[in-house]
Amino acid sequence: MSANFFYRSGPLEYRSTGADMEVDLSISSETPVKRFFGNEILQHVPGAVDFSRLHSALLNHDANTILGRVDNARLDGRKARASIVFDDDTEGRAAWQKVQSGSLKGASVGYVIHKFRELKNGETWEGFRGPAYVATRWSIY
Repeated sequence: MSANFFYRSGPLEYRSTGADMEVDLSISSETPVKRFFGNEILQHVPGAVDFSRLHSALLNHDANTILGRVDNARLDGRKARASIVFDDDTEGRAAWQKVQSGSLKGASVGYVIHKFRELKNGETWEGFRGPAYVATRWSIY
């Protein structure tokens, strides 16, 4: 499981930062996701999430279509948040306009799990309940 690249998507939960063409958004949480191997939970505590590869906001995960840069990636309670500063070019302005108009309603993040803890049925650990696979070390891309 740790060699696989996964995606999570959800509603675009964002707030304006007050700067032009910039939003702050939730990029992940501890909400369980059903996978082929069972329920997957991404732990959101210091040391669990590696933000070092999170640099650019992409259109449909396509590295050839950069919409802007990612700033201030961080843990915020049991979620990860980041600010997206849209580029002042055709793609960035178009994406920003879609956010402003409300037609862009979702966001997704890619990640790799490096280490996980399997919880058997009924087992609890750190507030999580099995059956589940809790990613205890993972990287956002």
